[in-house]
Amino acid sequence: MYVNGSNLDDRTFQRISEYVQHEDVFVPTQTLEDALLYHCHLRLGYAVPLQEKRARIEGLAHEAGLGDKMHTR
Repeated sequence: MYVNGSNLDDRTFQRISEYVQHEDVFVPTQTLEDALLYHCHLRLGYAVPLQEKRARIEGLAHEAGLGDKMHTR
């Protein structure tokens, strides 16, 4: 197995890794745009202007074939 470009044997990998269970939270009343923008705010913070965030999520939605679903729940 390779981690960060280095080949690790199974024993080393087990010693340095841990499984952390998590749950993504999606609010059923949010549109796709709302959900993506929320996560964009969490990832990018205030350093990136809102217009740039909106442009990014629009581009991602179009790449994923979801551009026409931005305003749906």
